[in-house]
Amino acid sequence: MAGGVNLLDAVTRHGVKKIYFLLHRGHLRRTRNRSHSEDHRKAPINPYGKSKLVFEGILADYKSYTGLDYVALRYFNAAGASKERGEHHRVETHIIPRILDAAGGSLPISMSSAPTIPRRTETCVRDYIHVLDIADSHVRALEEIAKVSGEAFNVGNSRGFSILEVIDAAERVTGRKIPRKLGPRRPGDPGGSRCQQGKTQACP
Repeated sequence: MAGGVNLLDAVTRHGVKKIYFLLHRGHLRRTRNRSHSEDHRKAPINPYGKSKLVFEGILADYKSYTGLDYVALRYFNAAGASKERGEHHRVETHIIPRILDAAGGSLPISMSSAPTIPRRTETCVRDYIHVLDIADSHVRALEEIAKVSGEAFNVGNSRGFSILEVIDAAERVTGRKIPRKLGPRRPGDPGGSRCQQGKTQACP
């Protein structure tokens, strides 16, 4: 938090007029219908979410007394890669690369059950947004920042897909059977979450 304030002090001191703030939808209160619009009630479930919510308020303060224009972009689940740069993690934790690794012969993909949503094949549902669409949202936010300064935008697909649905899609694309193992639901893991178009068209 202190680092963020130091950054804001530095950019305003050196004449920076525009900034966007990136955060995950994890600072939004969980809901039974698992659909989140921009004006959804804020109720962070962990210190990360709390820090993001507090910093949004700090940005609003800086806007009011320094004139700094800002936009908050709230990501759902980033996925994909560009052809030029690909994707690489030293320790892979993202679900889609791990599913493709399993298709190539690595260990079976382990999934957490979500008993609250049996109609969606009993696994967690997530809203996936491609990284190139995320990059496009950054460009649009900066181009239109004079019109939307101080606002928050969801960046998502507006549709959820279960882990088993993602595995099925990967099997169709690769032509390989992907081994899977269903385990118990992890503590604190929401059964489902998706972006909802609210006051904006931030969900492509």
